[in-house]
Amino acid sequence: MTETLKVIGHFIFQIIVGAVLFGIFAGVATIISLGAHWIEGLGAPYEIVLGCHVIEILLFLADMVCFVFFIFVEVWKLLKEMALGLKKGGGHV
Repeated sequence: MTETLKVIGHFIFQIIVGAVLFGIFAGVATIISLGAHWIEGLGAPYEIVLGCHVIEILLFLADMVCFVFFIFVEVWKLLKEMALGLKKGGGHV
């Protein structure tokens, strides 16, 4: 296997792991949202329901920001490794 394929394979693996982690945290935010709607239906005080929704939104926003940052860093690392490979080996990373 060439070095280029190894670098690209590592990149794809990192993106898949990042997407799975994003999905896990998005799932937790969804569970919190469903719980907030459920306790609202039970007649919980407005402040508690609002607090649950705020936590849910903040968790999801933090998840999105971290995922986008992660993607940018991984793309940057991939491009850097490929550029270094082009300098060294004439097309192979």
